[in-house]
Amino acid sequence: MNFCTIRDLRTNSKKIWGKDDVIITNNGKPKAVLIKTDEENFINTLALIASARAEQAVKNIRNESKAKGYFTEAEIQNEIKAVRKKK
Repeated sequence: MNFCTIRDLRTNSKKIWGKDDVIITNNGKPKAVLIKTDEENFINTLALIASARAEQAVKNIRNESKAKGYFTEAEIQNEIKAVRKKK
């Protein structure tokens, strides 16, 4: 991956457009990612990004639940199995 500052993006953007993926930084911290795509793959690329964001959100929720002492994944699955057996 290539790294680029926000300042470089503003002042010298021509250098960046030819690269595949670029991480944009501000004060040394990552702020954005530019991902190379084309017309044929544009929709698929957006779908993959949305899927990755959703997956990360689920992981964050699970980690937060674990930290707060809520049910574990195994406990949830056991409860589901128990309810299904009753039916």
